[in-house]
Amino acid sequence: MRFTILTLLLCMTQSVWAGALSANPLLGDYAWYEQARAELAAGDFANATRDFQSILTQTPESRFVDDAHDGLIDTAIAAQQWNAAAAHIADAARVMNAPGTARYLDERRAELALAKGDVADARARYLALYASSHYPDEAHRAKLGIQHLLTRFGVDLWHELTVAQRQQIAQGMLTRGFATEASWFLDLPGAGQSINAQSLAEIHFRARRYARAARVLGALWNAGDHNIELAQTYATALARSDHADDAIAVQRQITTLATDPAVIATAKYKVAFLLTDSGHYDEAVIAWPAWLADPHRARGGEGEAQWQMAWAEYRQQHWDAALAQLSTQHSARAEYWRARILQCAGRNAEARALLNQVAREFAGSYYGALASARLRGKSKSLFVLEHSGGKSKQHAHVSWDGAMSAKAQALLKIGRWEDAVEEMDYAAQCAGRSAIAFAARHHAALTQYSQRFGLDPHLVEGVMQQESALRTDAVSPVGAIGLLQLMPRTAERVAKNIGESDFQVRELFRPVPNLRLGIAYLHDLLQRYHGSLAHMLASYNAGEQAVDRWLRMRADHDIEEFIETIPFTETRQYVMKILSRYW
Repeated sequence: MRFTILTLLLCMTQSVWAGALSANPLLGDYAWYEQARAELAAGDFANATRDFQSILTQTPESRFVDDAHDGLIDTAIAAQQWNAAAAHIADAARVMNAPGTARYLDERRAELALAKGDVADARARYLALYASSHYPDEAHRAKLGIQHLLTRFGVDLWHELTVAQRQQIAQGMLTRGFATEASWFLDLPGAGQSINAQSLAEIHFRARRYARAARVLGALWNAGDHNIELAQTYATALARSDHADDAIAVQRQITTLATDPAVIATAKYKVAFLLTDSGHYDEAVIAWPAWLADPHRARGGEGEAQWQMAWAEYRQQHWDAALAQLSTQHSARAEYWRARILQCAGRNAEARALLNQVAREFAGSYYGALASARLRGKSKSLFVLEHSGGKSKQHAHVSWDGAMSAKAQALLKIGRWEDAVEEMDYAAQCAGRSAIAFAARHHAALTQYSQRFGLDPHLVEGVMQQESALRTDAVSPVGAIGLLQLMPRTAERVAKNIGESDFQVRELFRPVPNLRLGIAYLHDLLQRYHGSLAHMLASYNAGEQAVDRWLRMRADHDIEEFIETIPFTETRQYVMKILSRYW
């Protein structure tokens, strides 16, 4: 648990805070908790134990009860009081009931075993924790413990595993949908030998480790295994690891090796798409008609094929040919790009008339906003956010959807708005009305952190709406958590960057820490991409590596062209939806 002091009273010292807390009997638990953490850090274990115990005995309804139990465990381990640490863990197990508590206490037991040098117990516990992990942060913490076994005691647990144990661990992870960690595990020396090459490649592919998947599949392909399903996966892995020309070559081989006409037609489509995506426009305008002419192709893709042909002609500056391909399409997308092509062709009056039409007919949409901005000569400014990154000195306005407790009022009175909001959340939870939706009171954190990190709160709220539909309890299939859907490892990195060394992953389920770290991460991405909103949003959705790859491939594209050619449909629509709401 961590408390960040971000308020009007930024100039006040920590001693003044302690005095303000101690002076108000309502805030005794806050004073004890912060004093105990400071004493623990200073090695004053007796007084730290006393103050943590004070929270449990004198303020049993405090929101710090679980943290006090945790602090007692920390203190006993730091003081090498092994029996006391075990007793505190047992006490915590009886009273703590938050989600994930059982597993968390299992981690503390493993930590205790490691600290006191019980190698056999630590080995068994960390292996069990790793083998049963569901999320990246769980696996990461178990791996840290296993690494400590190696550095402190010379125990190389990974090499001690039998083939059967490796198969069991890998299969368990796959059953739980944890392909990323299974992929990492099978990369360990000798571990990959416990599974056949094609299955290993599929695991790497599911984990989005496309270069590794391509290497394994390439070895099979070059050895003469020309299984069509294998070839299709191999081509996709090549395309997603920056080897588009090799992917095209494999897809072309599929058209000669496959016997199923539908499979051949699909391979033709992928050849045409990859040619367009990789900038081979002269070949693309030949490949698309070949696919359209195939009687076995899937129905319903004619419009997309025409769009891709129009794009290939546009990129070659064949204005008339591009306009001809778009002439039968009447979507906002087609009409807007017809206007842009008309501008490129010097037909400015026609372009302006069409832009007016798009702005009028598709008002409120992504393309409607682009058309309106282009008419005003301001289209480029839509995609850039000038950010200061400076801390806001304004007091955050806290709204409360219900009666504010005296404790929350006391916290707000001394400027600790973050703790006031957290206290409100805790009170709502205790009263059985814990909202899983973003509440009015959370706007304080949204506004203050947006100001602190130089972002517009309306933009952040759009990201939050798209990521979690404003649900604080949202967890994605890959383990992203909370309002801004942060991956635990990303949150840990961001927390470290902003000085939160004692961050705990469970904090991501609370709105205030989730917003603080999520907005800080958005700020980092905005800086990385020099103020580009589109690149920031695309990387938040698809990852920095993907965006960096697309930027390398499309170095000559302007920002509108970049967005239009994002190859992941989900990411392209994500960027467009958030921008259109924001504009």
